[in-house]
Amino acid sequence: MGKYRIDNLTDEELLNTKVKDLILPKKPIHYPEIKRLYEKLRENKIKWKPHFWPSEEWFSPDGIPGFAIPFTLYHPRLMKLEEKYLGFCEGKTSSEFFKLAIHETGHAIDNAYKLRLLKKRQQLFGLSSTPYPNHYIPNPHAKNFVIHLDDFYAQAHPDEDWAETFSVCLSQKNWRHKYKTTEAIEKLNYMKETLSLISSRKNFKRSTKTYLHSSYCNKTVREVFREKQKALRLNRRNFYSYQLSHSFSIELTRKPKATNYLKKYESKITKDLSRLQINSWVISATIKEIKKELKYKKYHLKYTTKETHDIIKNMIFESAKDFHRQGRTKVYM
Repeated sequence: MGKYRIDNLTDEELLNTKVKDLILPKKPIHYPEIKRLYEKLRENKIKWKPHFWPSEEWFSPDGIPGFAIPFTLYHPRLMKLEEKYLGFCEGKTSSEFFKLAIHETGHAIDNAYKLRLLKKRQQLFGLSSTPYPNHYIPNPHAKNFVIHLDDFYAQAHPDEDWAETFSVCLSQKNWRHKYKTTEAIEKLNYMKETLSLISSRKNFKRSTKTYLHSSYCNKTVREVFREKQKALRLNRRNFYSYQLSHSFSIELTRKPKATNYLKKYESKITKDLSRLQINSWVISATIKEIKKELKYKKYHLKYTTKETHDIIKNMIFESAKDFHRQGRTKVYM
């Protein structure tokens, strides 16, 4: 089979085409964010730069000083198709792309300089050899972890803690003030020291080696999406589709948008539920799922603001029981 230009295919043809047969641009859509990432490294006097390549997912393979970017982020047609098929596209916006890219760079620089072998790194973050768990249970009140990606991802594994701390150190200018009264400040200070030390080192691993490059992917685009759908069902599946379809409307387009309502009243709903002693992680996770459904279906308000407020509160209250009963307080890896 030959190679196919994406713009020459219908959506259905695109879904049935093998990933390896797609002609992808050399750079992802949000390449300016890669340049911004390189600039952040230069600001810290680090001459090393991670390389990148298209694959099925975001990841930085063990031992390789670079990271993979989902092939769907190389062309707007693929990005829209993924969002249509899955309901979301990880890295769709430039800000989300940058956050993910800088996180993967944290893993890549670890590989480039073999930083996991440093004793103090091991003491502060733990051992990289620690097996990755199938899931973890976030503690929203933990003071010894930074927050960069969603779901308190630094708590998942020592290497994720490292990558998240690296991300905060490079991308958040106010980290010293933000974390000064927390246990995480020691990790951040150590990260800054480590970056200062390696800025003068030249013996980093120069490599353009890739892993699971999209040009070797024998799956169709549809098969990739189906695998993602299956893998993400445990922690991304929306449990509120039925309830929301009865509480909001698609037809009443002159009414306020449901997403605007939730954006305005989210903090009040959270405070009200916190007074009922509902776990803050459960509240956050539930609202996150509700937001996705409201945005995806383009819902508008059906009832008054007060009535809608009570509906959402009751929905989250009931869902809290469901979260614990089904073990959904876990974030699946």
